[in-house]
Amino acid sequence: MAIIFLAVLFSAFGVSFANDLLQITVKILAQKRSGSLNRLLASLEAASYPKTANIDVEIHLDKLGGNAWYQKMSKRQEDEGLRQSVMEVAEAFADKWEFGSAIIVKSRSWRGIRGMWLACANAGLYGEEFTRFVIFEDDIELSPAWLVFI
Repeated sequence: MAIIFLAVLFSAFGVSFANDLLQITVKILAQKRSGSLNRLLASLEAASYPKTANIDVEIHLDKLGGNAWYQKMSKRQEDEGLRQSVMEVAEAFADKWEFGSAIIVKSRSWRGIRGMWLACANAGLYGEEFTRFVIFEDDIELSPAWLVFI
């Protein structure tokens, strides 16, 4: 009796046990590490998904930090080149992602890692109040069965 009550209660709030894991948004935080991002995206592609899964991907690119007077111009140019290579990796992934939609979200201002986490976790910011999501930084690699453990 208690299990039936919980199932009815959860379904009233839009929670189902089997289908919720088939719809999830993966939010990836990146700035200027293209090799790390490429490894994460490759592991995301190589994972095993149910045939009916809809895995949307958002790649959030942080803007480079401000121009400090002590920062060398050559370092700034190097960082811009690194960020551009991250953009190319993200665009190549978004073009071929087949398990849902894939978008690239560019920050308008520098947020830093803490600010990126807070912005991504704010469901109201992107109109995702009832969407299940997971956030990954670009320096991890996923297990092929990562979706099972969520």
